[in-house]
Amino acid sequence: LMMKEVLEKLRRCDKVMATGNARFSAATLRWLHTVYQLMNCRLLRFFKYYAHASHLVHHLRHSLVHVSHRQLYGSLECFALCLVNLQHDVEFLQALLDPAYHGVPLTPHPSALLRPQIRYTKPKDAWFECAMLARNAVSVIARIVHMRGLGDAPGLSLEDCLDSLAPERMPMVWAPAVLRYWPPRIRAYYASKRASRVAPVAAAAVRQLLGSAPGHAALRPAASDVSSETESALIAFYAERPRQPLFLLAVWEALRGHSMEAPDAGLLRVAALVRRVLLQFPPSQMSSHATTLVDFVLGAGTVDAESCALLDAFMFRLHLVRHEHVVFALTRGEHDLRGDAARLALARYVLLESPGFTERLSEWHRLDFQGRYWADYKQWEKQSAYLARFPEFFEYDGLLRNAEAPLDPPPAMNLPIYYENGMVRLLPVLEFALGRLIEAEDRVLLRDVLDRMGILYRLHQVPLTTLMNTLFVYFDAPPLHDAAVIRSLNLSLLDMTQQDFSPEFRAFVKSQGPSGPPQGSEYIARMMARISRAVARHLPDPLSDALPEIHYREIPNPILLALTECVVELLTWWCLHSAAASAARLATTPRPASEQAFRAEEKSRATRASEWPMAQTWFALAMDPPPELRDLQVPGATHIHSTGVLANVMPDELMAFPFVHRLREIVLEEPVLQTVSGPKRYFSFVAFAREASSASSDRFARNAAGTRFAATAVFNSFEQNRVHGNANRPNTYLTLLHSILHYGGVATFAALADTIRGLVASGALCSDIQLLYLCATVGPVLYRLVEHEALYVQVLADLIAVMAQVCPKIPHLDADYSTDAVEQVMDFFCFVKDQFDPGRPAWRRIAPHIAALPASLRYQLQCIVDQ
Repeated sequence: LMMKEVLEKLRRCDKVMATGNARFSAATLRWLHTVYQLMNCRLLRFFKYYAHASHLVHHLRHSLVHVSHRQLYGSLECFALCLVNLQHDVEFLQALLDPAYHGVPLTPHPSALLRPQIRYTKPKDAWFECAMLARNAVSVIARIVHMRGLGDAPGLSLEDCLDSLAPERMPMVWAPAVLRYWPPRIRAYYASKRASRVAPVAAAAVRQLLGSAPGHAALRPAASDVSSETESALIAFYAERPRQPLFLLAVWEALRGHSMEAPDAGLLRVAALVRRVLLQFPPSQMSSHATTLVDFVLGAGTVDAESCALLDAFMFRLHLVRHEHVVFALTRGEHDLRGDAARLALARYVLLESPGFTERLSEWHRLDFQGRYWADYKQWEKQSAYLARFPEFFEYDGLLRNAEAPLDPPPAMNLPIYYENGMVRLLPVLEFALGRLIEAEDRVLLRDVLDRMGILYRLHQVPLTTLMNTLFVYFDAPPLHDAAVIRSLNLSLLDMTQQDFSPEFRAFVKSQGPSGPPQGSEYIARMMARISRAVARHLPDPLSDALPEIHYREIPNPILLALTECVVELLTWWCLHSAAASAARLATTPRPASEQAFRAEEKSRATRASEWPMAQTWFALAMDPPPELRDLQVPGATHIHSTGVLANVMPDELMAFPFVHRLREIVLEEPVLQTVSGPKRYFSFVAFAREASSASSDRFARNAAGTRFAATAVFNSFEQNRVHGNANRPNTYLTLLHSILHYGGVATFAALADTIRGLVASGALCSDIQLLYLCATVGPVLYRLVEHEALYVQVLADLIAVMAQVCPKIPHLDADYSTDAVEQVMDFFCFVKDQFDPGRPAWRRIAPHIAALPASLRYQLQCIVDQ
């Protein structure tokens, strides 16, 4: 209830911000700043599983645009980055198109939290004016769509979500290296926009501005007798927003070549004037202005030592641009870093070589900030010592304060700093930049950044989840296939004292084992047993008594924790397995830059993934579990259900798709499915009377009991077969496939539909048991396909095509006789039409396929369709 009250007050303050001229008291400003720090540094882990976490952006929307207090905005911007990075579900996209959301209901009963069906509406105003926040939100949406899909959110427009993030005056351009790892729908969206990259401002144009524009002569430190009218002219010139991106460029050119070591009177005068101009700029635009400056510095194609030193002075002596904004500008995703040596060199300087930053990072190492800082009694002492040596400046007054020069206008009220500092604000930007560094394919730079700055991830609230997300999205990225890089990534983000990893994985991360995946099935069997015990709620004792209470842990759910840790291990082994193939592919294959190239690479990846030995071993153990799995004190099907869960937590290409494609092997190679079920005579009064007066046997004098028994064993429940000793391979696979489909999404259903279509095209189906088996595979998921008409029609049309292909091969199928399996298939279609009816248009598209059936079946199906 206390958190609801806090969030409600934040929402009310944000609503006041929407007026654009809000004036808060000093007490309210201090409260807001303290709460944002508290949420950013202590409550993010709580918000991950909070019921309304996806809608918390509604509590920040107007504040991110209209906050004028720059220190408060810094905390707010950092919290917004962390909050968006925390999102992991499609509900975040739904929240972006739900402008009618009015906060967390203060209700004591959980049933009142149920909200009606959302009517998706594109907001009139963009969510973010800040380019950094908007681009970060795009990357998070791409990750959510990549990992979760949108199939279970019908009516949600992904295009409207992306359109609502930034205003139209801020078109986003993404490099092919970034789009390569994004879902096809997002790639298609940005391809349809056809936005072009803005060319950097030429140095000649800036020098002309300095020489001719009013007031710019005052920016030169050597200028003498600068009048107040000249300074006022400069301030008035940049009062117009379209001109503001040019200001930092003019300051850059004016200060180039001037010494920053010992500030003289001219430099202090320029610093005071620059401060007066920059205080006119909206805080939300400073990341965009930093981007313009970085592009201007890189405009010559090379970066010299003088430019690097001046950039360091801009960040850490003059404090005109923030370090995290420069990191974002270099890694924002607009440029393809794979072929941009100058940008990579400047990124290395800013992250690893800048004197101002290396001093701060060394002090951070020396003070040894802990990850669980709430349990560190010396945390406040360390924070105070760090800020005493490197104080924070939010109003471009660092040089002036250090020189004890007067400030005009007077500074805004200083707000108390309890948790934050420059390193804390850098962390969410570093998380965004990590993806761009992986896409840059510079393994040396990536490893150096991880080794040097990995200590900052101690502050991360969800490091294990972030590691899993990174491995999931970039599991086919060549840099991660390098053993040294993947080891550094794991070392940076994992806390081995709070996770239960296998001995093989721990040995690899600590460089005490081989740089390759473990061999044999024993490792897979142990991992399968661990997930099965977690799914069955047979939980082991905690690793140690030093673990925090369960509600303070990153992942309090033991099932989700076991799955996450297993996924991290398996994806690490996949990366090591792909090392040789990745090196060969990079040497021979051009880098993809078009949609056709992206599609071709995805097909190549799927082919390589289908041959992954670990997935093949896992499938074999799931189909025929070893004794150690059978002896677990858990239900018999638990190892199958745990496989279904894991296959959908992993990237689809590695487990879900290969396991679904095994349907072809089962249907075509299992002897029990190639038999024909027993005959079933249609009821007729004439035939009934004839047989009643005759003792002759039926014209089909054969015993079909064996066939019927075998078919029944195929379609019984897995547990019943296991108890009675009737376990068989088709039934086991059917149980496994249903488990995968139960937890899967539309992509998995599409893989199943494509597999069935491939069986139809092969022409190798020959029995009604095969037809019934295919109906049994799709039956449990048809209710989820109703919202996806094209897939629904494809599946049912292919089943009818299978029926048309199989019926001529059944010798006793005529106007008087059918078979047990065919009659069950007809019952299946009748049930589908009654329960999962997407509407007449869908059935009209299915109806033409009925013409190929025998007359009796054609008549029955046509009646079902027309009813």
